[in-house]
Amino acid sequence: MRAPFLFLVVAVASSWCSAQVQDESLFTLTGSDVQIVVTKTGVPFDQVEVTIIQEDYPPELLRQQIAALGTRLSSEIRGLVIEHKDLGGDRPLRFLRAQFGAFGIADAATGSVRLQPVAQAFAGAPDPHAVDAVALNVVGMTPTAQTLRAYANDSAAVEGRWNSNPPFLEYMVVLRTQDPDKIEIPDSLVREAPKEPAPRGGEGLPTGILAAIVVVGALAVGALVYFAVLGSGSKR
Repeated sequence: MRAPFLFLVVAVASSWCSAQVQDESLFTLTGSDVQIVVTKTGVPFDQVEVTIIQEDYPPELLRQQIAALGTRLSSEIRGLVIEHKDLGGDRPLRFLRAQFGAFGIADAATGSVRLQPVAQAFAGAPDPHAVDAVALNVVGMTPTAQTLRAYANDSAAVEGRWNSNPPFLEYMVVLRTQDPDKIEIPDSLVREAPKEPAPRGGEGLPTGILAAIVVVGALAVGALVYFAVLGSGSKR
């Protein structure tokens, strides 16, 4: 049974890689304000790293957002460290970065990724620190048939893609509202429920057709009775 299973995994992953990229990919249309890397460690708590692209982002605001993430994930935040990172060069840049342990963001077994609580945690920041887009990578995770690839509604737009070497899932989440409670993103692929067949009457016929047959039959019987009465009267 292992060979068919491996074939299925490869087929699903290949479909992510080989599918045609949308004309308006979120990855090319927008940049992210927040970059999140989740590394699956094989233990209940995953390693999470959050990098804020905006300069002069308040550390206390990031601390509050991470606490909100833990609340929405129903996860304890372990070993939180927040510090500034300097990037050298002709124009030095200083970014804010946080590292901590948490669980519940991604499930490698089912292929689900909980993008909604992530987006909700970073929505609603005051200007000029409002977050409009979040990039999230899940290192060491391969998509399944249930893994969400794209989704959009009035509250957010999502696009995902898979990189095979090294393997990781990459998502771009664009916030269309800054109200956390209005953000709705499914954890996995949404499939439409199959439509129920039309109700049927006796002999397997639809109710409408059966009713028409009954009416026509009643008219036919009435006509036969009428002509029978006329016939009997003419014989007298």
